[in-house]
Amino acid sequence: MKKLLFLLLTVITLQSSAQTTGKAYSDTTANADTTYATFTVVPSNIMSFQIDLYKLTGTIATSDYASVAGYALLQYTNTGETWFDLNTDTLKFTNKDINSKTWELTKTSYLSYRVVIRIPTGTVTTKATLTYCRRPDENK
Repeated sequence: MKKLLFLLLTVITLQSSAQTTGKAYSDTTANADTTYATFTVVPSNIMSFQIDLYKLTGTIATSDYASVAGYALLQYTNTGETWFDLNTDTLKFTNKDINSKTWELTKTSYLSYRVVIRIPTGTVTTKATLTYCRRPDENK
């Protein structure tokens, strides 16, 4: 029985060290607003970022026009001053309780990352969570 318990604990320990995650939270938005969820000085070997936008109250305005619809966009920087779009793959918000998107990365070579959360119109209160998944055992 002790051997079985030891084996089970060993497997759980090995699985839990296979990946790590980090979280960043945006400010709460109110109505038409822009906010950011930012990671500064991120570790290497990040495999993905995931944004979860939670609608707390109200209605998110949706449209086929970019100037009206809300969106989230992943950006990067090495200086902390000038930010660049990582790609053009955005999350276009819909009027549901949670809007989510995962950006998968092949290589992370930038110092900091953030997600721009833009809601140009509407009467809504939101909060966002940005999470990264990292495999520290890769690329050694």
